[in-house]
Amino acid sequence: MRIDQPDGDDGHADAPDTPSAAEAAGDRDRPAAPDAEPEHETRIAGVTDHRATVDDYSTRDEPAGVLRRTETDQEQSDEQFGHDLEWTYSPLLYSYERGNMDNKFYEITEDEANQIVARIRRTVAGGQ
Repeated sequence: MRIDQPDGDDGHADAPDTPSAAEAAGDRDRPAAPDAEPEHETRIAGVTDHRATVDDYSTRDEPAGVLRRTETDQEQSDEQFGHDLEWTYSPLLYSYERGNMDNKFYEITEDEANQIVARIRRTVAGGQ
């Protein structure tokens, strides 16, 4: 004989917080909690982060180069300032994030990035 339970109670006292099948199915559409970004960390359109590029021949104090990542609502773009004195697309940070440790990247301020760019310009011009 079955005793009717109040709404929401399935009669299983050992699993009071178990989601219903419908709730569990809905959870599959959401990212897992560890991968989810908290709302307060959501990227603002047009945010640019700068990173110093350090390889085997450079140091954190004198990095080999500078990379900037720009994020908008539609895309993410990485560019590196090179010895051609241009900002051009770079796959280096994507590679680093996927395990390629040929280079290291350190977050820096925009002012620090501008100092690295100025040093590269001096070096290319021969003025060290």
